[in-house]
Amino acid sequence: MKWGDVDDDHDLQWSYHEYEVDDVYDFRAVSRRPGAVATLGAETGGDPIRSRRYAEMFAPIWDYSDELRAGLAADGATWGGLALFHQGGRTFTLAEQEFVSSVAPGFGRGMRSGLVAGAVDLAAAGDAGCPAVLVVGADDEVVQANVGAEARIADLGGGPLGDSPLP
Repeated sequence: MKWGDVDDDHDLQWSYHEYEVDDVYDFRAVSRRPGAVATLGAETGGDPIRSRRYAEMFAPIWDYSDELRAGLAADGATWGGLALFHQGGRTFTLAEQEFVSSVAPGFGRGMRSGLVAGAVDLAAAGDAGCPAVLVVGADDEVVQANVGAEARIADLGGGPLGDSPLP
């Protein structure tokens, strides 16, 4: 979910910088840290231009001056991430970082609950948009599939499960 200045027009650029570009930190690294929080200012020693994400996207597009990232985990599994931004030269204070670290586990539990409940609701309604679960046996035959898996197989050009080989 995006709110404020972050728009849909830069999703590809955001994904590129998150998953393809080596940077000073990313959500995976933040999620593994004690406290699961990091800021751009702290990670770059106060020199945010060291971050390609900042130099190529955050500063020129939105004029952000700092970013705070938090991993949202529940029971040892990460369910999402949170990114907050300051503009106008402001940076995140230690108190703000500690506060976000203290509430992140609650957000993680909420994220997990929402995702699981939403998936169950979709599957119960027979919605093809539900998560895909496909179990394939040692003989390469489908042992079990839910509605989402059947829809994904069709999207890939496969026929009805059991009637044709997997694409």
